[in-house]
Amino acid sequence: MGNTTVADAFAGAGTMTYLGSVGNFDVNVTNRVSKPALGGDVMEFNTVNVSSGAAGTLTIGLTVTGFSGNYLQYAVNYGGTTTGPQVNFGFQHHSLNREFGFTSFLNRPNIVGPSFSDSGAFQINPGTPYFLTIVADISHDPGSQNTSFDAELRPVPVPTTVWLFGSGILGLVAVARRKKAA
Repeated sequence: MGNTTVADAFAGAGTMTYLGSVGNFDVNVTNRVSKPALGGDVMEFNTVNVSSGAAGTLTIGLTVTGFSGNYLQYAVNYGGTTTGPQVNFGFQHHSLNREFGFTSFLNRPNIVGPSFSDSGAFQINPGTPYFLTIVADISHDPGSQNTSFDAELRPVPVPTTVWLFGSGILGLVAVARRKKAA
């Protein structure tokens, strides 16, 4: 089976839709969004529906380049349903801003249905600029099977208390240096 690539059809608006066949699979991506539609360094698959009547595996991915936020963590949320044997999710980044560079910071293999969901926060050291990717491998057995899911990557802002604590420590260091110099 070959590759099908769908690019941002709305001149960089960060929204995409796809309805069509890829090999044995019927794919409907109702709305997949990223910057600038969502603002900031956020990306999500929003309502992906895949159905098939034959056995096979479909890999569907969303990659976005040009992120520039300096975040300590990203939150990952995903959930959905499947009548197939399994779905595998991968969440990746690449500090050289290359599409599908596969530096993984979270992999969730062998998710089974009928329903699934998970979330978490994971530390990365992305550099600037960098890309983010969400990849789902969907496996179906022979017969009519369906998989639907949503997935999201969202930066976790550094809490204000951390910034205040850090500036307080720097202030104490400056006072100590002044006392030592006097």
